Amino acid sequence: RRFYLTNLANGITVHNVYMTFGGTSWGWLPAPIVYTSYDYGAALDEGRQPTEKLTPMHQIGQLLHSVPELAKLDRAEAIPSDDLGADLGIKTYHLVNPDTKAHVHVLRNDSAAEAVASVPLAGTTVPVPVPGLDARLLVTGISLGRRTLRYSTAQPMLRLTAGRQDIAVFTGRSGESTRTCLDVASEPTVTVLDGTARHGFEDGVLRIDARLDGVTRVLVEGGGVTAPLLLLLADDESSRRLWRYDTPSGPVLVRGPALLRTAALRGSTLHLTGDTVDAADLEVWGPRGMTELVWNQGTLRARATTSGSLRAEQRLPGVPSVRLPALTTWRRSAENPESAADHDDSAW
Repeated sequence: RRFYLTNLANGITVHNVYMTFGGTSWGWLPAPIVYTSYDYGAALDEGRQPTEKLTPMHQIGQLLHSVPELAKLDRAEAIPSDDLGADLGIKTYHLVNPDTKAHVHVLRNDSAAEAVASVPLAGTTVPVPVPGLDARLLVTGISLGRRTLRYSTAQPMLRLTAGRQDIAVFTGRSGESTRTCLDVASEPTVTVLDGTARHGFEDGVLRIDARLDGVTRVLVEGGGVTAPLLLLLADDESSRRLWRYDTPSGPVLVRGPALLRTAALRGSTLHLTGDTVDAADLEVWGPRGMTELVWNQGTLRARATTSGSLRAEQRLPGVPSVRLPALTTWRRSAENPESAADHDDSAW
């Protein structure tokens, strides 16, 4: 997060991710100066296991795909550093999209201890905790489909329109308290579908306060807009199970599997392929008319939910245990004959 959000704050619009997948080089094949294990802090290690780095890479990748305002940012007026916790080790960047006037704040904590910055967001000063050796991106004024985000203390991850509703996902560390505010023309109807959240309305602003624990779902209807907005407030671990995939029929949001590979709508059936590690739920938001789910060529019974999604009634299976054969009857050969003191290389 610190590295790539700092790149974003410096106006970099092409990112070379180094590195994503670790590997093993056998027998000094690249060069005698290169280690056999070639991980270098990869998000997937050489044993194909995910590391902690995968979570921010996934979040930022989905973010850049879903929020095109981030591709055009100029420096904005600097905010006095004393107000932002500079004395606590927080480095701040303030940027603005010249076309949409959306504002972006990147807060980078270079100290090991958590620090709290007082950030002016849309005319309001908001305390924002930044964990030690971490970073946070805050936005104001971006479009969430047919509504506008005033500000959120959680980091945006993705947005899309699926069926008749807009969907926006915000993320943060588990246990964090977040506040998300929307500009609305009149008081909307707010329903907390899952998790715990409080809400209030005043002077054209809808305020939603939630503590991140799993995925908190808040449905916003009315307020001068005909289409509903589904807010998904996800902690880090839960955000790794959220996948966006763009099909010719429209974008799809999938929750549950460890990896989504493909999605294709054929008639009213959505065909998905992907991977699991442990048993997982499968829930999908997609184009209107979608009534059936197929996962890795297997048809699943599914039901509609109050979130506007289809949810499989049975969980996706995890990976079965692997039984290795007994390793017997070893064969070997001397690898390094030239190391012997009497080795003769005169015929080379």
